[in-house]
Amino acid sequence: MPFGFDPLQAEQDVKNNIEVNRTYLEVTMSQKTTGKIVPLSFAWEDGRVFKIDKVLQTRPGNSLKAFAPGWRYYCQTGRKKYYLHYDGERWYVEKLYNY
Repeated sequence: MPFGFDPLQAEQDVKNNIEVNRTYLEVTMSQKTTGKIVPLSFAWEDGRVFKIDKVLQTRPGNSLKAFAPGWRYYCQTGRKKYYLHYDGERWYVEKLYNY
């Protein structure tokens, strides 16, 4: 899978100025009557669709590098864990690049 990382390592990489790029995604979600939003699946850049097996944590949170406000979902798909961000308009993941 083209996504997934160790969250502690990702935060350390950001502190070490490794470049972070956003990848915007098409996300299928459910909105509860309480207003809570739950992501169910997403389409990757190449069109592949991944089902989100479990949302491990949801909290107001910033992106790792840009510190943009929004919601941060710690999700699991298969054995991969990753942060999925929602800024109120669009969904995205952040990819880390070490040049």
